[in-house]
Amino acid sequence: MLFTLEYEVTAGVDFSRGIEIKPMPNSSVMVRMPKAEIFSSDADETTIREMFLHENRFFNPIRMGDYMPQVIAQGEANRDAALESGILNRAETNAQLAVIRALQLAQIQNISFGPPLSFGSADG
Repeated sequence: MLFTLEYEVTAGVDFSRGIEIKPMPNSSVMVRMPKAEIFSSDADETTIREMFLHENRFFNPIRMGDYMPQVIAQGEANRDAALESGILNRAETNAQLAVIRALQLAQIQNISFGPPLSFGSADG
């Protein structure tokens, strides 16, 4: 069996974990936020397209269990590929831009970013 399937890997910064905005000299602020992380790596099963089936489907129907191990393995490979391509750096940059825009609405223009917030040994 050969099939195609679309995957989506989503990453970002979970601001519900906290954000620190510290006033600095010269009317500036230093922002610390959590590290970017992968939120999900999911297959969209509505996009599955069968390309080739060796057996007769009438006598041997395809079941989810027939292809699910491949879907899971490819999802993990896609997550790894997204990490290698810099998805976490892009997610952090996008989060920083969102913070900058929000602070600029409050008339704060001089904004810097410090090291990520740490949440104990689970985050290293």
